[in-house]
Order: sequence, then C-alpha cells, then structure tokens
Amino acid sequence: MLSIEKKNQFSVTQSQSYSSIGASEMIIQPFSDAGRFGWTNVRASAAWKYYKEISVIRDAVDLGADAFVTVPYAIRDNKTQELITQFDPRIPATKILQLLEKPNQDITESEFKKAQYTTYQVTGDTFFLTTSLSIDSEPTELYYINSNLVSDTNNNDDVTTTYHIDSGRFRGRYVRKELEDDRVIYWNKETSRQLWVMKSFNPDSFNSGRGLSKLASVYFEIEQHSGVSKHNNAILRNGVRPAG
Repeated sequence: MLSIEKKNQFSVTQSQSYSSIGASEMIIQPFSDAGRFGWTNVRASAAWKYYKEISVIRDAVDLGADAFVTVPYAIRDNKTQELITQFDPRIPATKILQLLEKPNQDITESEFKKAQYTTYQVTGDTFFLTTSLSIDSEPTELYYINSNLVSDTNNNDDVTTTYHIDSGRFRGRYVRKELEDDRVIYWNKETSRQLWVMKSFNPDSFNSGRGLSKLASVYFEIEQHSGVSKHNNAILRNGVRPAG
C-alpha cells in the first residue's frame, strides 16, 4: 500500500517493487532457471482464482466439461479390444463401472465427471480417493479431492513419496507403496484409503507428483487482462478521474 505522505519517487517505486514480489510469490512457483526462460508453474489456488474471476476462462473450461459429461466411462478388453461401457457380472473388472455410476452418496456420475474434468484442465492434476476394507479389496466408494487441498513430498530422486490432504474429512498422509504386481499406490494405513492421481505432463520434472496447469502458458496474458479490468473498475469508482 502506498502512503500519500511518500512523495519521493524512489520511495514509491521501492514500495511497488516489494508489493509486486510478494504477490508473485503467492501466485506462482518458479521453475529452475525461471529468470532465464520465464517458465512459471501456476499454483492450484491461483488457477482457481483465475477460473472464478475471468469469464472467458470459465466459459472455455465449462464448455469442455459439458461435453465430457456426455462421454461414458469404458473398459477396454485387452484380448478383443472391445470397449465395455456397462457392468457385466461375468467380468469382475467391470464392477468399477457400476461404482462410477454412483461414486458415493453425495455426488452423481455427472457431477463427478464435471469436477474431474474441470480440476484437471484448470490445475493440471486431479485426485480421487477410494475407501475399501483392506489394501487389496475392491473400492466401495470413490471421492473427488480438490487438488488445491493436496500437497506432496518428494525424495532426492524427485519421486513423490507422500501425498498430504491438508484439510477436510479425508485429511492425512498417503504414503507410496509398491505392490507385488508392480503397481504403485498411495494409501493411508490406518483407514485403508487410497489416493489416486491423474496429472498432465510437467516439464519441471518427469517424475514430479504434480501436473502443469494449462493456464501457465498464458500466465502473463491473464495477469494483463486482470490488471486492466481492475484498473478500469477503479477509474469508474473514482468518477472517471485518475488518482492524484
């Protein structure tokens, strides 16, 4: 915030610089060599802010989500290459299709699909949590987890070892576990819940536990659009008179 008493040009410039740095650190997470190449990784919280405040972004994402909802889930038969879209009691693997029709008591299939698609497009990744009786048993419920509530921990090889759900009813640590059939899962031992992630390619690291938001490539354009809108609104609120 600038003080009216500060009329010295250097003081004003310095205050703006500190404010700009603080805002930048809250919105973006720089990659290595960010200063040289200008790469930015938009945080999930900032990506959702853009989605809520800029109509063209929301309209574009929602248009895709409306189309995605109409596409049925399917399982491919590796032998016949047939796509199976309905539960078949003769094929145990298709039981997941029955679960997806009603993932849990609080959400419908259409709502689940829309949340999944929208989160993936806006933030670059989306998370699912399954509840089951044990680590090897079939899932009984499936929940969508907002990626804004998830953080991750990596080891020295940049492999994600733990995902953390930081708030909500499923808060806790989901630790990486390699199974005998070479599958990798993230699970909470105390509750037998598993956390699944679907993420986009992220150039920061091939093994990174987080995807790259599609908004990262238009970060500067978004900031310019937002800045112009805020400037124009401020002018209108001030009776079309520039601040003195």
